[in-house]
Amino acid sequence: MMRGLVVQVKQVEGKQDRYMEEMKRIKLENEKVKKENEELKKEIRSIKEEISDNDQWNCVQFIYIVRIAAIYTEPPEVNQLTDEDSRDEDDSGDLDKMTGRQICAPVEIRRHDNSRMNTDNIKADETPIPSLPGSKQTDFEWISGDIKEPSIEFRSADFTEFANLTPVEIFE
Repeated sequence: MMRGLVVQVKQVEGKQDRYMEEMKRIKLENEKVKKENEELKKEIRSIKEEISDNDQWNCVQFIYIVRIAAIYTEPPEVNQLTDEDSRDEDDSGDLDKMTGRQICAPVEIRRHDNSRMNTDNIKADETPIPSLPGSKQTDFEWISGDIKEPSIEFRSADFTEFANLTPVEIFE
């Protein structure tokens, strides 16, 4: 009986050791990620210091600073059967000529260190639309019945004075 308890205690101790090793591995991994995040924050701070207020923050500078190797854009959602309304097909890659559906399509960015960022994890910064206060609503009184027809009579048109004129003479 005592021997069985000793075996069970050793098994539990072995599981605890594996658990502690796993916890140490996770802790080291978390510290590594924290260190990488701190390095990125320092890099961003130094970049912000380098950029003066007079410089333009454009796409080329952003790509250089973030060290983007490639940008992959998924095709936009199709809601038309034809593209007859779309612009001319050119492969210039000009970001200023993208359609609204192309801009809203999911994107994945690959950096030079082969890390990837995508739009699935990014939430839009949307501000809620304020609702109107309830006091501004108007109550309507509904009347049961048919709408009365107005008694307006239109006179008939008389175009006899224009019958012998040409279109140019009419507008002179």
